[in-house]
Amino acid sequence: MSDDEKLINKAAAQVGATGDRPVTIETKLTTVFDLIAMVQVALRHPGVRGTGPAQRSEKFLRALIEQIDPDHGDVWRLLSFGFDPDHDV
Repeated sequence: MSDDEKLINKAAAQVGATGDRPVTIETKLTTVFDLIAMVQVALRHPGVRGTGPAQRSEKFLRALIEQIDPDHGDVWRLLSFGFDPDHDV
């Protein structure tokens, strides 16, 4: 096993041992928009689709979008476009 693999296994065990504790991040809404868009692009990668991390990431993004615009207005619609390839430009 390589040093990188050992580090990955050790870090994964540490994250798993801490449980699902909440993490609070405070940032600007424009940064959140950028992060949502970048993760949506990553979720389109064929090697990522359908995996556990992809499913958890999409669930997280959808919940985040819901918090940003719970009334499902224009912002919600725009951010949701990233999940639908029919809206690619």
